[in-house]
Amino acid sequence: MVTRTDILAAALPLEGLPWHPVGASEVAGCNCIGLMVIIAEKLKLKKLARAFKPYVGMASPPGRKALVKALREHMDFVPPAAAQPGDLLLVKLRGRNPDDPELTHVVLMLEGGEILEALCLDKKRRTGRVLRRLNPYKVHSAWRLPGLK
Repeated sequence: MVTRTDILAAALPLEGLPWHPVGASEVAGCNCIGLMVIIAEKLKLKKLARAFKPYVGMASPPGRKALVKALREHMDFVPPAAAQPGDLLLVKLRGRNPDDPELTHVVLMLEGGEILEALCLDKKRRTGRVLRRLNPYKVHSAWRLPGLK
């Protein structure tokens, strides 16, 4: 069974990986969902990785409903206040596409209020990276691998 320590050990070395709008590669880079695919693949969580793969090719994250549907099939919902390191958080992207109030970003919760995320830092140049920082986002929902305490 995968532990929180396993999740963080798989995720933390990805810090600094390039951001790519439609990627899930440890070489070319990844978007936010691609980051979760890479982590799931490293942990040999094939079903979870496959659940996210349809969304990896999207230049913008899908709406919250589509992501929640995929998450419900493979993870357990936890109240955001109960989220712990190793849980996935669905958060609202601020300042992006105000016409889509459900535009959602996927991040991995770390310790001490930090997150790991794949983020576009320069929209004109379409560049960014996987970075670790304090969570600046409003959390919509939190998700945990089944059996993870």
